[in-house]
Amino acid sequence: MKKGSAYTPYLFAFLSLLLLGLAGWVIWKDEVQLRPWKAYQQEYKELKGAKLQAEYDVAKKEFDSNGNAEKLEALQARLQAAEEIFQSRGVQEKYTGLVGQLDIIEASLAQNQKKLQETRGKYLEAEYLYIRGQKEQDKEVMQQLQGEIEGLTENRNVLLERKSALQEDIGELTNEFEAIRAEIRSLHKGLDEKLMAIESNDRMSLEIRQIHIRDAGKADRCITCHAGIESSYRLSDRQPLTRHPAGFIFLENHPVSEYGCTFCHQGQGRATTSPDKAHGWVDHWTEPMHQGSMTQSSCISCHGDIEGLRGAEFISKGSKLIKKYGCYGCHMIPGYEDLREVGPVLAEVGTKINYSWAVSWLQDPKTYYETARMPKFYLSKEEAESIADYLFSMTGTTRRDTLYADEDIDWDLAEKGKAIWRQSRCNICHTTNGKGGNHTEIHAPDLSKVGSKVTREWLFNWIKDPKKYFPETKMPRYRFSDQELAALVEYIVSEFQDWDFEPEYEDPVPMKAESIEKGKALVQKYGCFGCHKVKGMEEMQDIAPQLRRAGVTFARSGEMEEKIGAELSSIGSKPVELLDFGKVKDKIPHDRLSYVKQKLRAPRSFRDDLRMPDYRLGEEELGSISSVLLGFTDASRPARFVVPSYAEIEEFEGGTESHILSGDFEKLERDIKCLNCHKIGNHGYNYAPDLSVAGSKLQEEWLRRFLKQPDIIRPMLKQMPRFNLDKQDGMIQGNLESSEIETVMNFFRSDLVTDDIPAFLPDLDDGAVDQVLEGKRLYDEKGCVACHQIGNAGGSVGPNLSNVGGRLTAGFIFKYLEDPQRYNPQNVEPKYGFTERERIYLARYLMSLKLE
Repeated sequence: MKKGSAYTPYLFAFLSLLLLGLAGWVIWKDEVQLRPWKAYQQEYKELKGAKLQAEYDVAKKEFDSNGNAEKLEALQARLQAAEEIFQSRGVQEKYTGLVGQLDIIEASLAQNQKKLQETRGKYLEAEYLYIRGQKEQDKEVMQQLQGEIEGLTENRNVLLERKSALQEDIGELTNEFEAIRAEIRSLHKGLDEKLMAIESNDRMSLEIRQIHIRDAGKADRCITCHAGIESSYRLSDRQPLTRHPAGFIFLENHPVSEYGCTFCHQGQGRATTSPDKAHGWVDHWTEPMHQGSMTQSSCISCHGDIEGLRGAEFISKGSKLIKKYGCYGCHMIPGYEDLREVGPVLAEVGTKINYSWAVSWLQDPKTYYETARMPKFYLSKEEAESIADYLFSMTGTTRRDTLYADEDIDWDLAEKGKAIWRQSRCNICHTTNGKGGNHTEIHAPDLSKVGSKVTREWLFNWIKDPKKYFPETKMPRYRFSDQELAALVEYIVSEFQDWDFEPEYEDPVPMKAESIEKGKALVQKYGCFGCHKVKGMEEMQDIAPQLRRAGVTFARSGEMEEKIGAELSSIGSKPVELLDFGKVKDKIPHDRLSYVKQKLRAPRSFRDDLRMPDYRLGEEELGSISSVLLGFTDASRPARFVVPSYAEIEEFEGGTESHILSGDFEKLERDIKCLNCHKIGNHGYNYAPDLSVAGSKLQEEWLRRFLKQPDIIRPMLKQMPRFNLDKQDGMIQGNLESSEIETVMNFFRSDLVTDDIPAFLPDLDDGAVDQVLEGKRLYDEKGCVACHQIGNAGGSVGPNLSNVGGRLTAGFIFKYLEDPQRYNPQNVEPKYGFTERERIYLARYLMSLKLE
């Protein structure tokens, strides 16, 4: 024991050093490694301090260079002189005496007020007793107290007059230097505010900052690291020190203090020990932070309408792609269930198309044209022929092709048809040989090779009355005569041919029963009825898993909006562990986004027995659709977050979609499809001007002339199609019959009006001012000529204003100039903040622009 005791000091020293090292490690671990936010906050504080100091230095230099330093020096000299006079013995004695008298007066006022309140209380008590008992003695008490109240009130007024006089006397002694002090403060205000900002930043402590969303039971600490996220200026481009991108869109409508961060961005909002943990990029966290445009997927959780939503352009495009490709045909997706099938009716295919074309199309639609929406099912030729047999069997018993040789074409008639094609502006919706098809949301078929696809008879009947073949079609009826139809059909079948098309069945060949049955089974297997109306399969159900389960999407105040789902019902929140990666489990990252993108990119790469076809989407399309799918979650949101769709509001309020159209106009619209291009309320498309307030916007005579003969308003954009022609070749008669024009006019006058737009301009009492000239001066000053054309001068981005005074109402121009986005949120015209007077001047000038 004695021998061992010699090592005790060394052991003690070793253990002490070990303990000291361990304590140091614990402190370092706790203060540095587990609190990375301290370094971020300190760096942001230094950057902000440097920014504020630089701003102060610039302001100080400008202050001095503007001669303000000399002004300040002169004011301080005047202040010193005034204070010396004030501090003189005689002035101080007078000031002290006046202040003493004022203190006595204020004390007397306080005592008088207290006695007045007590007396009023006694008077109310006596009044109550008198009313209750009607005793004379109570009445006498009331009269006595009333006299005391009057005396106290008179005394208070006397005291207030004496107080006011004393304050004036004191002011005569202090006003001079107080005015100089106010002048100094005003002169130095800007610099003082900057100094206060610097001092405030210096006092900022390094601490965890938290936003508590009480009605969601959620806390976010993201601003602990992202200290400058709400800053009005950018201190750094590096995360987490930069500000929020496009804050004027996102933060203006979603203040961080009210919405937090993770409702939109996801992530693990309470974690602060490392960026990866805070962002949710750790195992088993079901809501990893969205990156880039994928953040927009969260918009779906709150907004009923995402198409056209500012700041949600990426998912808006994804939603349009879902409609374009008809994903809802196989998958149940709430919000899309009332949309019609994206493909044509297949009830009379045998009378419409060539058999060989059908087989080629079924094998690979993109060999027909690159932008085909129909996906590739990887059908063998035998399978494609079986499906074609089944479809053709509905109208016949043979496989056959109908071809048109050059000698079959009436070229003179085709030339007349060419004029009709151009005048009818078919290329607004239809693409031919890479041209046209500007109205992309209609998804009209490419007609570049249609002459090798369809028969003359079917094409003739289709154009004559599209609704007869397909009641839900978006194609309008153009009211052509049979002679005009024959000419147009002749032009189409002669001009738009597939010169590589090789028919196999110039002579009819009977179809086999077993092939027809096999085709029927294949149609059922691949769910063709999801995109097409197939005779005998109208009641077939969806074949694919649900992507989103219906939930409560319109929450009343105090309730929680919630979507309930399991498995693929809420694909955006399905745990990664439950996703079946199949054959690609070693080829792609194991996260939800990679899984969804691969499903869209190569659906059958997961397993050999899957039925989902290949849409051959581009990477941008993959991202847009994925962003929508990831937004289908089971996450809950506070009711105040929810912005219901127009359809939900109408349903909640007892309205219906059909209320926007009525009577004869509704019948006319169904025929010529006004809402294919125009919008009324929340219905229709934004291809052409919104008509929601057209009755208050457009002058009646101009509208009547335009309906008879549409002209060009926006030279670089689009033109309204023409719906019928004169009997003379190439002569335009107009679009509508006189009675139909009156139907349109009556609907505009009765339904498409608003009280927001005044009938007349407000009157101005400035007769000496030439309001038209003042308006022109403003027009030139704001550079309106850069976008608008008047005569031969000006740009062509906005409408031509040469005849704006003969087209629009003065009231509409007046309201439009107040807020150009009021009636069209997508309008690109700047909001200038014109005063009412300026808007009147501009409206007067624009109303003077008329074509004789």
